[in-house]
Amino acid sequence: MTVLLVFSMAMLALGTFAFRYFGSVLDQYLTGFHRYEALLNNMGMVLLISVSAVAMIYEAGEFAGWARCTGVLIAGVLAYCRVNILGVLLAGALITAGLRLLGIA
Repeated sequence: MTVLLVFSMAMLALGTFAFRYFGSVLDQYLTGFHRYEALLNNMGMVLLISVSAVAMIYEAGEFAGWARCTGVLIAGVLAYCRVNILGVLLAGALITAGLRLLGIA
């Protein structure tokens, strides 16, 4: 389990670095293409959102439950609205814990 976790973290870090590096390198060659410039700017965010979506839905190969999905979704909306990181984390954790306390797993 630990080896898989370390490997997954390393792959996420490598993928994020690759998106950032190649985004800046390709930016020099795609100066006239505004559509591609916007795409290159958003590649790192797309990677992080996709990883968080998979982590939100699955735990050990099974559905993680509606409480976690709701907490992560609310935290994502708050992060999009540029709420303080502490507020985002607390809101997500409290909503998830509250729903689990109510029996929504």
